[in-house]
Amino acid sequence: MRDVVRALRESGAIDGLIAAVHQSIIAARDTTREISETAKELKDHGVIEDTATVVQETAAVAREIGETARDSTTGE
Repeated sequence: MRDVVRALRESGAIDGLIAAVHQSIIAARDTTREISETAKELKDHGVIEDTATVVQETAAVAREIGETARDSTTGE
C-alpha cells in the first residue's frame, strides 16, 4: 500500500486530483451564485409571481375545457 501511495504521489496524480476537485468546487460555487442572482432578479421583477398566476389561470381554463368535453360526451 505504501508503494502505491508513493507511486501516486511521485506521479503527480494526487496533486492533479486535488486540483481537479478544487476547480470543480469553484465552478459549482460560481454556478450556485449565478442561479441565486438570477432567481432574485426574477423574483424582484415579479416574473415568478406572474408565472404562477398564469399557471393557475391555465389550470382553471383546462378544468373548464375538461368539464365541457365531459358534458358534451355525456349529453348534458
